[in-house]
Amino acid sequence: MKNFKYWDNLHRNENLEEFSNDRIGLLWLKIKSIIRKELIEEFVLQNKILLKETALKSQFVELFDLLVQDIDRSHKLLGHTYWMNCLSNTHSTRKRRMCISV
Repeated sequence: MKNFKYWDNLHRNENLEEFSNDRIGLLWLKIKSIIRKELIEEFVLQNKILLKETALKSQFVELFDLLVQDIDRSHKLLGHTYWMNCLSNTHSTRKRRMCISV
């Protein structure tokens, strides 16, 4: 299986074509899109995921390693309409709290 490092190297070298043809590659990109302190905190809280790592880069690797174990479920978690709405509202503290409290 293609691991985190494989996808990270492709992304760093701007070899992006393979991402669109591979479900694991798409998962890597979806996870990358939430690797910001407030977004990842909301995502793991909403989905009851416990991360041991505290540095964002390490959380990216850890979250990928966890989510790659069930790709279909992970794509659903990261593509869920409700979650995407929460992501688009992270600039508003009030809206962010509503996403977390549901």
